[in-house]
Amino acid sequence: MATLHASDPPLLRIPDEITLHILRQLPSQRPKLRRQDLRNLTLVCKRIHPFALEMLLVEPTVHVFKAHGLLRMYFKYPNLADKVKSLELISECLCEDNPEIQACHYDLSQMKPANDVDFWISCFNVCTEFAPDCPALVNEHMECLETTEYPNAVLGVMLLRLRGLKHLFMGTTLLSHLSVLGPCVTPKDHILLGSDRFGSSLPVSNLWGAEFLERIYSRLAPNITQLELPYAWEGSRSTPMESAHDLSHFSSLTHLVVHQDALCDYDLGQALPRSLKLIAITARRSTADRLVSYLGSLLLHKPKLLPNLENIHLHHDWNDYVAGWYCRRPIRELEHDYIKKKLDRVAKVAALHGVQISIFHPKTDILHYTPWDPTYIVGDQEPEYGSMVLDVLDARRISFE
Repeated sequence: MATLHASDPPLLRIPDEITLHILRQLPSQRPKLRRQDLRNLTLVCKRIHPFALEMLLVEPTVHVFKAHGLLRMYFKYPNLADKVKSLELISECLCEDNPEIQACHYDLSQMKPANDVDFWISCFNVCTEFAPDCPALVNEHMECLETTEYPNAVLGVMLLRLRGLKHLFMGTTLLSHLSVLGPCVTPKDHILLGSDRFGSSLPVSNLWGAEFLERIYSRLAPNITQLELPYAWEGSRSTPMESAHDLSHFSSLTHLVVHQDALCDYDLGQALPRSLKLIAITARRSTADRLVSYLGSLLLHKPKLLPNLENIHLHHDWNDYVAGWYCRRPIRELEHDYIKKKLDRVAKVAALHGVQISIFHPKTDILHYTPWDPTYIVGDQEPEYGSMVLDVLDARRISFE
């Protein structure tokens, strides 16, 4: 415990354990925002640095191509790995202009640690402990650490090592960087984008270590309570992905963030876990009518399929703004009124089942990543900003309540 001084401010005159508890109550709910808050605190108070360092490692945000550095840290300090409950992965910067973390700026030589024998041995031990009866699968996975599939292989090992993981945020990643989720995003006999962010695809059965990945997925899914899938449900920004195949393995899931393209073709009878309390959906204005129809079907089946559902949050797909859609294709008033009337009808059905539908509006410039609140409760009041109901959605400010 650090030495206490009478000249310290009140916050620093209390025991370290209580200080750590106070820091854990910082208002930021996402790991990335909490990390920024902690970093700012360390700049003004050196004593907080040890607490902040530990919290950064137990609630990490990491680029998928730099995950080996974080994994090496967990191998060195296993007690920290056992405390991790939340992990945020990034591979695309959708919310700020920072070319340093763009996926296309990395190559294999930048991803892999050179001649780190201890790291390879630790990875092998984790995989062997997980599948002691399948040495061939373990060897296949270790071989992937020497190929261009290295980032996905490391991510698989990390998800095995973080046994207590509950919250997994992947909003700014690409599906091509999340092969470990293959069983939930596509049927086994269909296609899944490989590691090429520009759209090459392979049959899942031909992907590296497919069977080992499925085992990792089976271990991971039942423990996750908050899951954020990519905001943009496209593998390459030009090649649309099919709908997510099945999320029912996430039997403890209460909060889900997902793109409407991954929802609208769901088989409502099997795809969503019954434990869901909140669904946050990123929506395209161009297919808003399709989304509203899906919500209507979902709510009609709610008592049987989603008995715990309480909230549906709607957010705008940020790629609409990237493509200049906001300037080129404004929704005509007739279309707007038509969609709003359908939303209001859906909201009445939702109210009967105790579900609130909220549309969110960014309160600051669209390039800023800040916490925000709903400005339009469907069926309750008019939107606070603008006349286009579905213009007030933004995918990059999702937070769990």
